[in-house]
Amino acid sequence: MNQRKWYDSVSSSLDKTTTIIYGKEEWMTMLKGKDIILSLLYKEPLTGYEIMERIQNRLGYFVEGSTGMIYPALKKLEKEGFITSEEIIQHEKPNKKCYTICENGRKAVQDYIASPISQDKFISDFLLRAYLETNPIKELVTHEIDQITKRLAKLIADNEAVIADMAAGQLFAYEFGKNMYQTQLNFLHRYLETEIRRSNP
Repeated sequence: MNQRKWYDSVSSSLDKTTTIIYGKEEWMTMLKGKDIILSLLYKEPLTGYEIMERIQNRLGYFVEGSTGMIYPALKKLEKEGFITSEEIIQHEKPNKKCYTICENGRKAVQDYIASPISQDKFISDFLLRAYLETNPIKELVTHEIDQITKRLAKLIADNEAVIADMAAGQLFAYEFGKNMYQTQLNFLHRYLETEIRRSNP
């Protein structure tokens, strides 16, 4: 089943309550989440919590989406025969489900891998405000330096402890993100230094 048909299937099955809670745009995000979830399960079986943790803490830097849509997506994927689940009994804890990818799911991942790579989208409220000159540029740059510094620190904190266990692709994505933040900071600091020299000849 291709992505368009999968989305149509999801849309046609939505009841009024679900539509009110999520809305069409968020279900489109869930459609993209299908590829993410299946790609994670392609490597190993995972619980819903483990999938949520990976998306939230590791993939959140380069994909958008609500973790609240993970369980509806898992339910739909299982219904469509892409994955199966097994309930794990836990003593003194709520039982949990472990999800395993099926052959249909593996085929969907292979189709995703073979599909054209989408062009990157760069959406920046900071650059929009700078372009429209809604705030003084120096004020915007100072604020952005603070925000990027915090994001870089969080990226390092989230990943440094597991860097030794990263696969080549994961390490590449991590280093790419870290260098992207550092490059942005270098540019913004140079801009401020240049403006200071101009104002103090």
